[in-house]
Amino acid sequence: MADIRMRFEDHDYDEAAPTIEALVALYGQWLNARKPAEDADPFDLQLMLDWKLGYGDGRFDIWRRSEVEEFLLQWCPRKVSMPAQWSIPMVQRVADAFLFLDDQGLLSSDGDDATKLADFARTLGPQMQVAMSNPANFGMAKGLVAGAGADFGSDLTPDSIQQIMDDFNALPYEQRKAITDPQIGQPEPMPTIGPVVMPSDDEVRRSAAEAPVLRQFNALADFFKTPGRRLTAKGNIRLADAGELSEILGTEPLEEVVGQRTFKKHSSEDMPDLDHWQWWAREVGALRVQKGRMVAVEAWQKRAANDPVSQARQTYEVLQSFGVYSSYRRMGLFPVERFIDETDTAVLMMLLDSSVPLQFEELTSRIAVIRKQAGIQPVLGNPELDADIVNSAIDDMLTVLERAGVIVQDQLEFSQERYRQRRVGGTVALTPFGTLMAVEQTRRSGLVVQTLDAASDLTAQRLAELAAAEMLEVEAWLSLVAQWVDEQADRVAAVRDLCEELTENEVIFSVLATELPDPLADDFATVLHHRMETHAPDDVLAAIAYRWLTTVGRLGPDETDPQREAFSELIILGFLASIEPQETIYATAQKLPPEEFAAMVSHAASIMPPYVESLLEAIGRYYSDKVVAKDARREVLRVRSRLANLRARDG
Repeated sequence: MADIRMRFEDHDYDEAAPTIEALVALYGQWLNARKPAEDADPFDLQLMLDWKLGYGDGRFDIWRRSEVEEFLLQWCPRKVSMPAQWSIPMVQRVADAFLFLDDQGLLSSDGDDATKLADFARTLGPQMQVAMSNPANFGMAKGLVAGAGADFGSDLTPDSIQQIMDDFNALPYEQRKAITDPQIGQPEPMPTIGPVVMPSDDEVRRSAAEAPVLRQFNALADFFKTPGRRLTAKGNIRLADAGELSEILGTEPLEEVVGQRTFKKHSSEDMPDLDHWQWWAREVGALRVQKGRMVAVEAWQKRAANDPVSQARQTYEVLQSFGVYSSYRRMGLFPVERFIDETDTAVLMMLLDSSVPLQFEELTSRIAVIRKQAGIQPVLGNPELDADIVNSAIDDMLTVLERAGVIVQDQLEFSQERYRQRRVGGTVALTPFGTLMAVEQTRRSGLVVQTLDAASDLTAQRLAELAAAEMLEVEAWLSLVAQWVDEQADRVAAVRDLCEELTENEVIFSVLATELPDPLADDFATVLHHRMETHAPDDVLAAIAYRWLTTVGRLGPDETDPQREAFSELIILGFLASIEPQETIYATAQKLPPEEFAAMVSHAASIMPPYVESLLEAIGRYYSDKVVAKDARREVLRVRSRLANLRARDG
């Protein structure tokens, strides 16, 4: 490590290049040793170092959270061309890069701690995704070039940029004005959530009917059925009735043992869970007080049975009007209470925008970032106390949302601390009813939510369109496919229709290169086996089919062929290189050493599979080994000459 210099005050790129190259190569080895099967790309470290040298202080060994924020939320959206949905995986890889630098002893103590840098980077995924999808972040120069007709999917060189600007300056004044005006003072577009796959009406109805709040209100209605039960002079539930209700509803008991002491409740007001349930039922209209007695409203029970969605919606709207958290707890720390009451919309947005349940730690860390950005000072000036209080309040808010049937929590983890438990883990996800409420609430806040039909209403064509438009991440799309197939009378026919719709669409790689959900494996195996047998080996989908069936062990010994396997691999790499050349070469370089890359170049040039030009050109441009890259550039010229001769002969 002694020969890796960390400081470049004059920002000399020629001097820095060997250091950057050495660090990236070392990082690649480190990743391969720790995450051989994961999406780990050393190129992100190179981006970080390039930014540090060109825009930062040139110190590779000192990083601060403010720099991480600037790199991910400002520089990347302005300079890096990639789909916005790649932001979440990228922040994870940036976090890995900090852990690598620390593991190799390459971080100075003058900067922030590596673990804190990594944790902070992971919290920025949602914000980065919004920033990456916002055209306002392109900057005026990029906006002008885009307006002049540049293709940002192609590689821009200094010469090509100059040509674009010369062409722009040669335009008549009115045309130049039409291009520049939209780039000056344009308002930032509203962030967009989704697309969200909406549950069916039946799913929403079942979900609402199963909401804990309706079940508990029915239990209260049965307990206080006409003629009801007498209340105390203060209007509280009598202690004897409170004891019975605590067992029925599962709330706190009349007596609680803490250590060696027993504490007895002297009023139902001392039972916050029970008190919240009866308050909530009264506000909704499931209970009412009449002549000193608590009486159930029979009409409410009938409405809940006939239309559970409307009644569950009403119970949730009551919470919204009072504040979800404040309706349940009162700490006397008004800034915290007010902030948590205003955070429930942000929580629902996070859950809407996630294709998988969120971890409690991730939720709290994102909220901590929001709180910091809002400028809210720590409670009593103590950050640790503040984090503990806020996280406890978030846990209480989630408890109430779960009671309302909006969310479901799983795998809850607690840490015992003296006389109380502190929530430290678990997952949070929206219910079908909660998805409907979250979409409505997010739209009321002024944000845009894109929605998709329920799986039962989709077609193979629509699923293919969603894949082509990259509107969903692979995992979310596969989940939707699985739901759709479950709705079909003939599963195999449905999968066959989908594969036909996906023909010549690169997203098929996401389907087959990703581990399919177990319920789909047999259906896809049947369809892909048919494709493999009925199409020539140089057919892209036949190559994919062969590769996938071989990988999952679905082919018999008489069906396997090493030559076809190698041929299929070259076709797939070439096809991927024709779509995402840089990413394809970087990903493949993680798996193959230079000698195998060299053999691949030679083999591809000799047998010339489909997309051989794209593959060789991508290797020549993006592969890090200069000798192999030079060989690829030489071979691509020969291949083009041979192809030209073949076309001339056939023509």
